[in-house]
Amino acid sequence: MAVVLTPFVGRLRGVDMRWPVTGAFVAFAASYFMRSHYTADASLWALALPLLLQGVAMSVFFVPLNTILLDGLPASCVPSASGISNFARITAGSFAASLITTYWDWREALHQARLVEAATPFSPSYQQASGSVREVLQNPLRM
Repeated sequence: MAVVLTPFVGRLRGVDMRWPVTGAFVAFAASYFMRSHYTADASLWALALPLLLQGVAMSVFFVPLNTILLDGLPASCVPSASGISNFARITAGSFAASLITTYWDWREALHQARLVEAATPFSPSYQQASGSVREVLQNPLRM
């Protein structure tokens, strides 16, 4: 969707570019909200629709954002401003990715510790789950 819509979004004239950027944020939020309702038996459209909406949001976000960034600059400054903008965007994305990965790792360790605390041989749910696994391992073709 982003590849298809970007040329059309680039032709917007006479529109305050803050509105499309705001609409893109709303579309991103809707896309992520739709993803939060995924289930194990989700249909193709339940999986594809959030991606399509995110593609629309991408095209409606980045083109107006570049227009806002470069508005009012003389032509001689546009390449430098575009380079600085891309550098800042990529650097911020790299920092965000490393922070999210670190946080994810910490939370994974916390939840692993909580699961291990609850998995004692005396727990009825643990005994039931281990019995089910043992039965499947002993008779793999009976499933």
